[in-house]
Amino acid sequence: MVLLLGMTLTAARWGGSPEDPPDAPPAPPPPPEAAASSTAAPVPPADTPGPEWTLTVDESFTTPAALGEFDRVYPGWAEYDGTRDTTGHGLYDSDRVVSVSNGVLQKTLHTEDGQALVATVTPVPHVQT
Repeated sequence: MVLLLGMTLTAARWGGSPEDPPDAPPAPPPPPEAAASSTAAPVPPADTPGPEWTLTVDESFTTPAALGEFDRVYPGWAEYDGTRDTTGHGLYDSDRVVSVSNGVLQKTLHTEDGQALVATVTPVPHVQT
């Protein structure tokens, strides 16, 4: 199974406003063809007018990382490596699962010698520069 993430990963902490209460319904998901695209709109600057929000993570995955390089190219993003997933069957191993090219983060979930290999991308704000 291959999972392609063509996106700019952005996380923000919502400050809320009277016009948009915190319990407002979420925006609808993008159409499937948008999820497969390797182009993304740039992250708005931190001083963008509008409701209060705080940019916490901004990663466009512009630096390539072959299999085995993800944790070195994107330090702090593979914090679960070496541990088991919640089923107890999958082993988190970004070295054998995650690669990045052309702004697309790819997860190649597979089994080696009977071991399910999985990965989770864990954006850690403190590693941002």
